[in-house]
Amino acid sequence: MQARLQTPEEIVAIRALSNEQGSSSSQQWLFESCATLPDLAMGRTFGGSSIALGVHAAYHTLPKEATGLRLYSVMGNFLGPGQADKIARIRVTNIRSTRTFATRQIIISQTSTKDECIWQDNFVMLIDFVAQKGKDEQEKRERNIVSYSVQPPLTQIAHHSELCDVKEHMKKEIDSGKTAQQAYDAMEACFNLLDGWDNRYCPEGMFAQHTFATQVDRTSNQANRPIHERRTWDWARFRKPMPIQEFPTSDGILLPPTAIACSAILLCHYLDTWTSVIVPWLAEIDWSEMESYSTLDFAIRFHVDDLDATQWHLRESKSTTANNQRNYVEEQLWQEKPGQDFTLVATVTESCILRGVRQRKEKGKL
Repeated sequence: MQARLQTPEEIVAIRALSNEQGSSSSQQWLFESCATLPDLAMGRTFGGSSIALGVHAAYHTLPKEATGLRLYSVMGNFLGPGQADKIARIRVTNIRSTRTFATRQIIISQTSTKDECIWQDNFVMLIDFVAQKGKDEQEKRERNIVSYSVQPPLTQIAHHSELCDVKEHMKKEIDSGKTAQQAYDAMEACFNLLDGWDNRYCPEGMFAQHTFATQVDRTSNQANRPIHERRTWDWARFRKPMPIQEFPTSDGILLPPTAIACSAILLCHYLDTWTSVIVPWLAEIDWSEMESYSTLDFAIRFHVDDLDATQWHLRESKSTTANNQRNYVEEQLWQEKPGQDFTLVATVTESCILRGVRQRKEKGKL
């Protein structure tokens, strides 16, 4: 059965269940997703879906007059696996609201697999918005007394203009006999998560060289490096119309209020793809060797205010350590600006679980 594609609207759309309650310092709002969460495998869903829904809900709790607030920090913990094909309920609590900052706690819950009347929390997140100081754009620029950005290794990797989308690349691999159709079918649900994106993997990176761990026996030009020095890169831009709330709807569906908000939500969704398998793929570990792999906690930090997911971005993924069945991964995301230096848009860090298959002892014979 073909994996279901999620439309951009399904990724972000939410509905308000209740208005704010409580005192000004502990206001609460309740939302729910308009679509069920996608099924990746064995009834489990994608963590980035929860992140995107939580960030979107937080935007709808900001005061309408606070137009200068921009998302800069998203940190969270996964409390348990998200259930596929179920609605997610999103509870937002106001932690801080000042002229400069807005901080929100997000808790996402779903109905229990044993009792549909019981809601269980499976995700918690803290989100921060910040406003620049200055009465106008000129004063804001003047008060920004330092500005710089580390640059990506562009001389080492292919440009997006030389590459094709990941699905097209996989089709070529299958047609040439390099990759089995069954290998693609097993991962189709993962590729469908980014159906709204033009996503192109650099052939110099480990992911492309091993065709997303379906060909770990292939020789990589990074195989002689320590794992912490191995890298993978991919280009991405959102290619479909951005789902933005242009006017109120009669059915109460909420979409992102602005293009910048929508870009932030979509980038959070994109940045969580593949993070829990970065380490096993860099370490050339086959799928069959892994019993479990999932994200424990994460931090996404945005370093620019005016986000635009429709522009080309370059992501670099790496890991610095792994031990005790856990690993730590890092991502950097740059926006391409023709004729200018690249701008570091976001950085991501995640701690993940990675456990090998349990060795079963043979039963003794009588």
